[in-house]
Formats: sequence, structure tokens, C-alpha cells
Amino acid sequence: MDKGEIAKKARILQTKTDLLALLNEIKADDLGEKGYPFVLRQINYYCNPKNTKGRFVTFAILKKSGGIRNIAAPSNGLKMLQTYLNVILGSLYTPSSHVMGFVKGRSVITNASRHLNQNYVFNIDLKDFFSSIPQARVWKRLQLPPFSFPQEIANVIAGLCCIEMIVQDEQGQVRTKYVLPQGAPTSPVITNMICDTLDRRLSGLAARFGLNFSRYADDITFSSLHYVYSENGAFRKELKRIVEGQNFTINEAKTRLQKKGDRHEVTGLIVSDRVNVSRTYVRNLRSLLYIWEKYGYDAANEKFVYYYLDDKPASSTCMPNMVNVIEGKLQYLKMVKGGDNPVYLNLYSKFELLQYIYHNKDNGEEQSMSDVESMLHQSSMSVEGVVAQWKNRDIFSITGTLLNECKRSVSPLIVKKVAASLMAYLSASLVNNIKKRAELQWYMLRDINDAMNGQPRTRKIDGEEEKIHRPKLVVAFLKQFTSTENLKYTTHTWERMIDGKYKWTDFDQFFHSYESELKDKTGSGIPIFDIYNCNIHLYNLVRNFLLPPSKEEYPWQTDYGLKLSYCTPEGVIQNWMKENPDKQPMEIPLSVFPESYRPKQRVQGQTLVDFRDVIDIFKNAIEYRDDNLYWDVSDIFKLTDFSLDDSVLDTLSGITFYTDTILVREALKIIADNIIVRPQHRHLKVQAIRGKDGDQKYVSLEILHVESFSNKSLDDDKLQLKGNKGQLSAVKQKLVSLCDFSVESRFRKGDEMGDYRIDYLYSEEVNAEPRVTKLDAPAEGFKYILKFYL
Repeated sequence: MDKGEIAKKARILQTKTDLLALLNEIKADDLGEKGYPFVLRQINYYCNPKNTKGRFVTFAILKKSGGIRNIAAPSNGLKMLQTYLNVILGSLYTPSSHVMGFVKGRSVITNASRHLNQNYVFNIDLKDFFSSIPQARVWKRLQLPPFSFPQEIANVIAGLCCIEMIVQDEQGQVRTKYVLPQGAPTSPVITNMICDTLDRRLSGLAARFGLNFSRYADDITFSSLHYVYSENGAFRKELKRIVEGQNFTINEAKTRLQKKGDRHEVTGLIVSDRVNVSRTYVRNLRSLLYIWEKYGYDAANEKFVYYYLDDKPASSTCMPNMVNVIEGKLQYLKMVKGGDNPVYLNLYSKFELLQYIYHNKDNGEEQSMSDVESMLHQSSMSVEGVVAQWKNRDIFSITGTLLNECKRSVSPLIVKKVAASLMAYLSASLVNNIKKRAELQWYMLRDINDAMNGQPRTRKIDGEEEKIHRPKLVVAFLKQFTSTENLKYTTHTWERMIDGKYKWTDFDQFFHSYESELKDKTGSGIPIFDIYNCNIHLYNLVRNFLLPPSKEEYPWQTDYGLKLSYCTPEGVIQNWMKENPDKQPMEIPLSVFPESYRPKQRVQGQTLVDFRDVIDIFKNAIEYRDDNLYWDVSDIFKLTDFSLDDSVLDTLSGITFYTDTILVREALKIIADNIIVRPQHRHLKVQAIRGKDGDQKYVSLEILHVESFSNKSLDDDKLQLKGNKGQLSAVKQKLVSLCDFSVESRFRKGDEMGDYRIDYLYSEEVNAEPRVTKLDAPAEGFKYILKFYL
């Protein structure tokens, strides 16, 4: 359907059923037979903002200015609805010529172009732009032209597009409101709709004072050859009156006047006689390419990671790929300067050549070996001895030997430098994957002091991705949160001793006691470092909640953007406990923490009051407790329009085990997505079966798509996970070191069909070939089996 036909049908919508029919018509036109139709139950559920579960995932990202931007990303089901709802809204609404953001054919370039060759450029920013638009305002705007929707349609659309958040009102009071989220596909077009009157009045203000005017989202720019921008002048007073009259607030901290002789910048681009990127932008690109060409990829990547993490929230699970980022920056340069620009052509041709050399010439060892050799002369180790151990992938053993040898004759500072350099070299040699290499280098270099202070432990790195599958080890590690002498009390209430006092007199004493157990300095437990190669997501979750993070504002709970932890922000818990010596950390009110660290919205459906609530979120992230597994499974599968067998679903109630619940939830969502595209059979059975392997207890989560069989050959590339493609591969990657993973169904072997089980995660070797065994009994459908150890 074209835009005009959609608009014609949208103008006659009267009921939810009419809206559902139009959404399904647009979806079918877009996806064809692949498109599974929406059902009325989905709309009823998602249009009610009070249904907090399964609608949005909220998290925070770091702004360039240093503040925090809260993002609310809709779930897959809601996002799909919003995507096609966006088509309906876009067919009816055309923004004014002054609006440059989120409009087809307009961009930051067209926005900047409006302010070329001016003496003055004046920029303001609207504070809390998205969250300052309440649902009621969206609802009312949808009933006005050009939409003129009836109340029922306006109710549904406003409900689908808004979220319940904790916001600060004009008086500075924190309260819960239903507002427009930043992160939904519909939010940009709705903000433009809401700002119609604002744009019209600002356009009139600009005409009155002889100015150029444009708006890109919350970024408003005026420019002129003459000066009208004095703080108490008529223009600034009228501007403030108009903005506040439309229920927005100017962010005074971001108000900026760029005068004649200054560098004029609009939405990140330089505006003088032409639109351009900054010199720093080009200089940094050229510098990276020069280092890559002169000293090799690894040297360039080291500099790149350093500068990248310098202005980003650190996350070893999201380390950058230098090649991808450089290519993206070059494409942006092309967009701004043009494809025939000499600067762009020169940089891009150099990039293409370096990529070719990097992918077709394996000379990394030759480049680095001389550096290692020059350092090893200070010890009795030989290069041959290092390489021999390196081939066994026993890198921590190498480091331990090197440290012991070097300590005999050189200072600790030299030892640290030698070990760090060797670690970087070995990680580059061991790992071909750029992202994983950066992660490994970051891990090694950060923890080098631990290796110097104690006996380094042997850790082997198996497989291309350096992962090992050890779910029993992970469970044993997490059980330490209930069994150890000190670590236990990071998640449990402190107990008083016989004299009525707590064991620890201050936070520093408590921190050092649990840190010692977490790093297993006594050698009696499982150190957190052993989890790194098992499951890096879980490693980061635990480490950044309990230890000082690698960046001050690292959100240990990325799903909710939570930064509050035992060590973030630094000094808050220590100081509070000094002032309250008879209290423990979980009693700290969140109001004690700086406002920028407090969550801006409810988390897991609840408002956080004290640090006890933050601890509870951490406990839910590392353990399925009470009926949490039951509700996760119910929530993930209940919107797929499949019938769930409640008689076996109840077996999930009360199941308790340690794992990374965030990754398990993501794996279950992938399984649900895989099932939903096969709607011919609509019956599901999900059950938990307890069992025992020798002395090891376990619980198997079995998800059966009844009478849905695979016609694929057992040799099929996706079934064999070749190239790590397909949804089965995605599920496997989520579950490494969390549980064993298998499927059962009817498959083709040669010319015959048979019932088989395929084990994907069953040995320590993550990349082991899938293990196929024939079933004794006929398969009931396609079954996913997740075996968790207790």
C-alpha cells in the first residue's frame, strides 16, 4: 500500500478492531507470508502502561556532555506494533519545513546548512525532552487535525506509545507519570506532532527578528548576521515565554551563543562557508590509520580502545570493533563531504589497503616477537620456552614463571611492564576475533597486579572464542554467596555477634574481607577470575557490583542501567557507615546517593527505596528464586497466541537454582521467536523435571512444541551450527556455562526420517561437534532441553 491509501484508511478508523485490521494489512504488505498477524490480545496488553512486564527494557547510556540518557527500548512484540503504527502516523502527518530531525530526506546536514555564513549562531536545548511529554498530551493531540482520531483510537495509540516512569516535575518533586519514552520507534514522530505549535510560534519569532530557525529533536538553533541575543533582551524573553508556554523547559546549562570569529557548530557539524566535520574528527581518523600502517593493527587497536572507552561507559561485553567503527566514521565523512572529496578518497583508499593486508597476511607474530624477545633477556626464560607454553594455551602459567624469574633481578615496576607486554602479545597471538582480543587484553592488563601479589593460577583458553562450558563451576561459584564467611553478607543481612556488635566496624574492613574471598586469595574457593572464560556477562555483573568498576559510571545491571553498587559512586557507603556505625550497607536510603546515580524509573515494577532493593535486583540476576522462573516462562510465551498446558507449567513453581537469569531470559525469548514462526501447531508444553547424575542434582527445563517436527537433514548447516548462524546457535551462545543444551525431534538421516537428540552444550569444549543420538521413543514434537545443575 502507498502512503495515500494508508492515510485514507486511517481517517475512517473507529475501533480497536479497525486499527488491528489496518496494522495487519500493512504488516502483510511489508512481510508477505512471513508476517504473522497481530491479535487483539496483544494490543489490549501493550496499550495498558500499567502492564510493566514485557513492554519495555530500560537502561542508561552516557551522553557526550557527561550526563546520563535514559533509554526505554520496547520488547520485540511492542516494537513490531509501534513500527507499523509509525507508518500510519507518518501517512497522515508532515512536519513543517523547520523540522530537521526524524524526517525522510532531512538530516543533521540539512539542519546545519540552514545556518551557513552567519555572524551569530544561538543554540538552546529542551530539558528532558521526551519524558516531559505526558501521555495525556499525546492522547489529546491525536484527536486534533490532521489525525482527528476518535477517543477509543487515541486511547489505544497513546497507551501503546507511552511508559510509566519516575520523573521530576517543575517544583523538583519526583513522581511517577505516564510519558513518552526515548527509544520507541513512534516517539520521534510524536514529538514532532506535539511540537507543531512550538515550531509555528518559533518560526514567527524568527521572522519577527530576522533570524534563521531550525529544530532537530530537542536541539533548537537560530542564526543571523545581526545581534539580538542579549540575555535580558526582547528575543530571549519572548523565546523563554514561548517555550515554557508549550510546557517545555530550556536547559540553561546547554544554552550557547557562538559569535563572529568563533567556530560555529550545529548538531555536531561545523558551519562556516560550507558544512563540514571538525578538524579533530579527520585528525583522529588519520592518526589511527597512520599507526595501523606504521606499527600494525594491534598498536592502532590499543590506542583506539583507550580513546573509545575514555568517553563511553566501560563494558567488556561491548568492546568496540575498530574496523567497523573506522568504516562507519568514513561513511559519515562521505555523507558530509561527498563521495568525490579528496580527503575522504585518500583516507578510504588507505583504509581499504590496510584491511586487505590485515585479512590476507598473517604477520602478527613477526611484528611482535622482537619486542617480547628484548624483554625476556632480563630473565632466564627463552622465547622458545614461552612459545612452547603458549601453544598449550596456558598463558597464566607462562606469566607466573616469567614473574618468578624476573623478580630475582629486576624491580617490580619492570616486572609489571614485562608481564603486561607479554600478556598483550600472547592475547593477540591466541585470538583472531578482534572484539574478543580487546576483551582479553583488557582483562589481563587490569588484573596483572593480582598476578604479582600472589601465585598466578593456571587458566586454559579453549576454542576460538576463548570460552569454556563449565556450568557446574559457575553454580559452585555463585553458591559462595550463601556459604562463605564474608562474601555471603554482600547479599544477606548482617548478623550481630555475642556482644551485640557487627563483625565489621566500617565498610573498608567489610570490603577487604569479601574481596579476599571473591578473588580467592586463600586458595580455598573459586575465584571470580575463573568465571571470565566461562561467562563474561556473569563475570561483569558480579565484578562491577562488588568491586570498583573499570569506569566510574559503569552500569553493572545493563538491563536497567543501574550504576549503584558497593563501590559506585566511590566513598558514599564508606562515609554513610562512618556517620551511622551501628548500621549496615543495605539500610542506606537511596536518597543518600547523588541524584545522577539514582534510577529515574521503576525497576522490575518497583520503586527502589534503599540499597536493600538494589541488592535484591542483584540476587534476582544470579538466582531463580520463588516463582520467578514460572513467571518468566509465562510472560515470554503467553503472547505468542499458543496454548500453554497449565498442568505441566505448574512444575516450574518454586524452582530455585543459581544462574545468569538475564541470559536465560534472553535465550527463552529466542526460543519463543523460533516457535512463533511455526504457527501450524499451537500447543506448547513447558515443564521442569528434577533428576540426578550420580551425586549431582539437576533440573531440566523442557519446552515442547507439540507435533511440530523438523524436516531438515541432520547434516543441515543450521542444525550443525556451522558459521554460528541461526537461532539455535544464538540460544547456545547465551547458555554457555549456564546449562547443558539439547534438542529432540524428528530429523532426516539420508533418505529416512528418524527421532534423534542433538546435544549442543555437553562438554567443556564450547565448539565441540554437536552430538547426535537416536531416541528410544518417538519424538512428540520439537523439544528444547535446558539442563541446569543445582
